[in-house]
Amino acid sequence: MTEKNNFQQTLDLIPGTYDVHSVFISNPALAIFNVDTKLSSVKIVKNSQLELPLFITNHSDFIKTMENNKPTDEILGEEIFSRKVQFNGQIIELNSIKKMLKFKATVDKQLAAAETAYIPSTSHEGVALVVQNQTNHHLSINDATFIGVHFSKNNVVLPKGITLGMNISTISHSQKGILGTPDYFLGTPLIGTVFNDTTLVYLDKNSGDRISFHVNPNDLHVSSITYEFEKYE
Repeated sequence: MTEKNNFQQTLDLIPGTYDVHSVFISNPALAIFNVDTKLSSVKIVKNSQLELPLFITNHSDFIKTMENNKPTDEILGEEIFSRKVQFNGQIIELNSIKKMLKFKATVDKQLAAAETAYIPSTSHEGVALVVQNQTNHHLSINDATFIGVHFSKNNVVLPKGITLGMNISTISHSQKGILGTPDYFLGTPLIGTVFNDTTLVYLDKNSGDRISFHVNPNDLHVSSITYEFEKYE
């Protein structure tokens, strides 16, 4: 069920009794809520209708997240490459995120020269440091250089009110998009198909900063956002 079908769906089933095993959301990091049903089984009778109601199990957390994700006047007024975001309702500077959140590599991976990797936050789900080996030899991920931040959960608002889960055309439409045409694309140009991921990339010519909006196959919305410092590409 999606917004396209008004979160309702009609199914035609053979009469009988059906067990309800589970209710799941395909991407809870974007949906920011969990759902369930009170029915463990349903009995389908010929020429009759039966409703299977769903309810939000974490409605308090959902309301709080929605309130935190409401763009403030400050974040709406910031430039997209200001290195500032609204995270859990608070304005933070990405350069200082290592001091505000806790991060730890899951394994002591060795990175090749120029290789990048993510170090996830242990205190806040859906946030990771982007680090890079900027030496000419192999280097521990724990010694790599901090070059950006990756967001994969719907708890962040970028300048201009951009969020995860936003339809990519709202951001990248050449005439009506918040940011207009991207500087370049990665992956498939056939957005919304099942062929491959698509990444829309915007560059700042002054700072060299780069923002990447990732779209999963068969989707039309932003699944994650990566902000990298001084890429100059």
